[in-house]
Amino acid sequence: MRGLIVGAIGVAALAFTACGLFEAPRTRATAPPPGSNVLRDGGFEDEDGAWVAKQQPEWAGFTIGGGVVHSGQRALALHLRSDDQSAPTRIAGAYQTVTPPAFPEYVSGFYRVDDWSPGTPPQYVQFVAIVHGGDFGDGIEPHEIRFVLAGVDREPFTLSNAKFLFLSRDRPPLHEWTWFGYPLAQAFLSRWGKVPTRWDSIELFFEVRYDRRPADAPPAAADVYFDDLYAGPLAANPNLPPRFLQD
Repeated sequence: MRGLIVGAIGVAALAFTACGLFEAPRTRATAPPPGSNVLRDGGFEDEDGAWVAKQQPEWAGFTIGGGVVHSGQRALALHLRSDDQSAPTRIAGAYQTVTPPAFPEYVSGFYRVDDWSPGTPPQYVQFVAIVHGGDFGDGIEPHEIRFVLAGVDREPFTLSNAKFLFLSRDRPPLHEWTWFGYPLAQAFLSRWGKVPTRWDSIELFFEVRYDRRPADAPPAAADVYFDDLYAGPLAANPNLPPRFLQD
């Protein structure tokens, strides 16, 4: 089974990929209640500058546009190319910094891959949650969890302040929208031993990347799209599978 089942926080806090136990939703039924989604412009319709990219050499950035969308008129488009043969790491992605009053219980959304040419692995799709200034009491700063959606079957590298969690270890499916979701609070409890009760900020990244690519490796490329992203209370999530709350 590609989906992961974890212990519950609140009501039925389970996590699955689209090929997991539950059938993924094919359409976005309703918008989340106002104020429940801590991500601004999670559907990429507003073009209000909510999404940004790191200003670093290994970052390829992103675009927001039409053509390939899950709902509405726009989606996040990530185009990864190995243009610089000497760069061992390349990232196409977007992120937001949020300061919610309560820790986001759940993160979900849809992704789609229309080109997957990894050259030399590891190349993978993921979302990342980074907590800055959390009250973990372990002297580590910041605390990260990297949620691998597809592309690699093992941790691509080791960081003292990061934990990996695999929603799938397979190659990504092509030319179809794939639902993903995971209880963020449960993930921090299981990986870091605590759900923080205070923090300075939380960063949420959505990206495709490769790491440790040899300079003489074959060309690498990927076209990945994200849409209808949500972070907030489980009960307000509009993108849960139909049978999600059943035992």
